[in-house]
Amino acid sequence: MSTDRSVAISGMEKRLANAFRTKGSYGVFESYLHRSLLWERSEDTRIKRIPYPKDRRIPSWSWMAYEGPIKYIPIPFGSVEWHKTVQLRDDVLEARVREFRSFQQEYKDGKYIIGDSTVSPEKWWLKYDEEDSADLQTLRVAIIGRENGQLGDERRYYILVITPRCLEGYQTFERVAIGCIPEKCISFESQEVCGKIF
Repeated sequence: MSTDRSVAISGMEKRLANAFRTKGSYGVFESYLHRSLLWERSEDTRIKRIPYPKDRRIPSWSWMAYEGPIKYIPIPFGSVEWHKTVQLRDDVLEARVREFRSFQQEYKDGKYIIGDSTVSPEKWWLKYDEEDSADLQTLRVAIIGRENGQLGDERRYYILVITPRCLEGYQTFERVAIGCIPEKCISFESQEVCGKIF
């Protein structure tokens, strides 16, 4: 049963957390928090949210919340400056949240390519988990890290795409996609908020 996924993995998670001397939560390890968050579906087909009971809710940022195969974004060690504001507190992911700027995107091979796909087909992209959303006005950006060395509009930002949700009476967010986007696609003029991602 798909709802057994979190239970089945919990024993292995505990052993790995002890070996790494860190805390594990929903398949994510605190010492490798940023890299652990940068997973994507590994096939063109969409993954589906597992219908866990309310007393066993799994957060949207964990791959354990979904049915289907996943993989991690291959990022060379030392190539990214991870955002220190991204933290896990009591199983709630906290991150700085910004708005998107408008940009051109084209669907190709299971993801959206940003800009001209004939020039740079894999450089900048968004990949939705369950359903696509073309309305960037309703979505937000949680920056996980940014590329070292490169400056200006060409610098890559590794992000979670999140959407506002009302949970337990206050404004929160849920993950809907992952991406690697250029700096020019993020609005740094808009007010940054500290978001809680469930």
